[in-house]
Amino acid sequence: MDEVSQSGNLLLSGMGLGVLCPLISALGPDCKPYFKGCCLWMTQALSRFDNPDFFHSGLDAAVSLIEACPDEMSGNLGDIFTVLITLLDKPDHNKGSKLRIIYAIGDIAVLCPNLIPPYVETLSRMYELSMKAVACNPTEKNSEMTEYLKQLRVILLDSYTCFFHSVTDSPNPDLILTSISSVMEFLAITCSQNYHPTPGYLRTALTLVADVGLTLKDQVKQYIKSELTVYLIESLSKFADDPENASIIHYAETVLWDF
Repeated sequence: MDEVSQSGNLLLSGMGLGVLCPLISALGPDCKPYFKGCCLWMTQALSRFDNPDFFHSGLDAAVSLIEACPDEMSGNLGDIFTVLITLLDKPDHNKGSKLRIIYAIGDIAVLCPNLIPPYVETLSRMYELSMKAVACNPTEKNSEMTEYLKQLRVILLDSYTCFFHSVTDSPNPDLILTSISSVMEFLAITCSQNYHPTPGYLRTALTLVADVGLTLKDQVKQYIKSELTVYLIESLSKFADDPENASIIHYAETVLWDF
C-alpha cells in the first residue's frame, strides 16, 4: 500500500484504478499512514474531467477515504464539494459523471453526517438548482435525454434523502428548512402522472414527505397537510398489495393524522 500510495503516476494507471479503493475499504482506519499519498491520487483523479474512468475512480476514492479517515478528510471536503458542484453546473460535462457526483454526495452524507452541517447552505443550493434543471419532461423524440433525466431524478431524490437525514440528525436540524420548499415542489412535479413515476419512486417520495413531517413538525405543516401528501398516498395505494408500500402508506397516514 505504501509504495502504491506514494506514486501518482502508478496510481493513474490501470492498476491504480483497480486496487486503490478496495485497499482503502479493506484497511479502513488502518490506511491513515498512507493518507497523504491516497489524497494526492484522489485530487489528481478528480482533476481528470476529460477521462470519466479516472474521474469516477477519484470519486470512489474520496468516498472511501471519507469513510476510513473522516477527521483527516474533513479539511478537504470543502474543496471536493467545490469541484463537484462546479462540474454539475457545466452543461457539457459528462452525463454519467453527473449521476455519479450526486450519488457520491449522498454517500458522503450517509457515511459521515457530522461532516455535512458546515456545507448545508452550499449543498441545499446544489440540490435546488439540480432539481429545477431536471423537472422537465422532454418529448419522446429525444428518448436518450428522457431516460437520462429519469435516472437523474431518481438519484437526486435518493441523494437528497440521505442529505436530509444527515442534517436532521445533527445538533441543528433546522438548517434543512431552507431546502424544504424546493424539494416539495420537485416532488409535486416529478410524481405527477405526466412523469410516469414508478411505485418505487412514489414510495421514496412519500417516505421523505412523512419523514419531513415527523422530524420538523409544525414548521412544515403547510407542506404536509397538502394536496401533495394526499396525492402520494392515493397514488401509492394502487400498489398496496406490496407489503412495503402498505407499510409506508400507514406511516404517512399516521404522520398526517398528527397534523
